[in-house]
Amino acid sequence: MLNGTYRCVKEHEYDIKVKVHETAKSYIMQLVEDNSRFFPAHIDMLFGQKNKAVIKKENSKHYFEACCDGAFFIIYPFRMGIPFLFDKVVEN
Repeated sequence: MLNGTYRCVKEHEYDIKVKVHETAKSYIMQLVEDNSRFFPAHIDMLFGQKNKAVIKKENSKHYFEACCDGAFFIIYPFRMGIPFLFDKVVEN
């Protein structure tokens, strides 16, 4: 996976931007921007009060899959509800 900024958008509902950093044992996600009309509850619980989430690569309670050389990733918080697709943001 490529480190960087990713965005998840569902028209008229949510627009979430996160910065992701991959380590040997986990993915660290930092909430950068939230322009959501309705913030998804599972994402809200994932980040909590710190606006940061650490997803372990092994034995995680969350499903996380990086695809296409870091072009996007899918996260399924707490393995319930709906999965969220985050696309890589092309930075200038």
